[in-house]
Amino acid sequence: MVKTFLMIIFMLSYVNAQDSIHTETPEDSLAYIEEDSTYDDSISRNEIVKHFILNSKPNCPKDSLDMIANAIVEESDKYDNVSYTLLSALITKESNFDPKIKSEKKAKGLGQLIQSIAKFACDSLKIKFFKGIEYNPVMNIKMTAWFLNWCIEKEKGSLELGLAHYNGGPRNAWRYKCFMKKENKHKITGMELIGVMNLSPETKSYVSKVKLINDQYSKLSEIIRDTADMEEFGYQE
Repeated sequence: MVKTFLMIIFMLSYVNAQDSIHTETPEDSLAYIEEDSTYDDSISRNEIVKHFILNSKPNCPKDSLDMIANAIVEESDKYDNVSYTLLSALITKESNFDPKIKSEKKAKGLGQLIQSIAKFACDSLKIKFFKGIEYNPVMNIKMTAWFLNWCIEKEKGSLELGLAHYNGGPRNAWRYKCFMKKENKHKITGMELIGVMNLSPETKSYVSKVKLINDQYSKLSEIIRDTADMEEFGYQE
């Protein structure tokens, strides 16, 4: 069990080093897991997402912690292309789990949605749009999960292109497709070369970082869920 515990701490530290995410101490890690919880698949995923959140935002109030974790699990379950680790990874990269954050480009909330995308998501989900809806954590997660799935579907199931689309729209996704084609040593046209040249470094970094965080969250989840008795970790509420 000591080896398993050290693996968990190592992987979270690795994610933190890559994306400036807060690192917990071994004593604090997973300390919020309730001793009397029944670890079926649904509950274990909620608890794991809480771990992701607290690793990024250690002072997150408990009511917000529960609300955000539950919404991530519930909304990701609705879409084939969006796992709870992927949705958590995207939110980590976009806002570091700060529901009140606003970017210079006026992207708001957990998933950093601009108003036009928020309205598009609301129309598609048959939700009434209202001013400030992006700052509501549950509503933002609903819109973010739907839009991420929509982007991946538009890009024929490609995670990389879907993330590029989420980050900067369809033209950005096409440029990233040209970049992937060149990286894989495939012959590209002159127009595709222009696409590669116009692809922003921000998008390349964005896609790789979200994928990296998702991979680390997935590995961490497997370790925790493969542990039959969480009490063996010796954590207390």
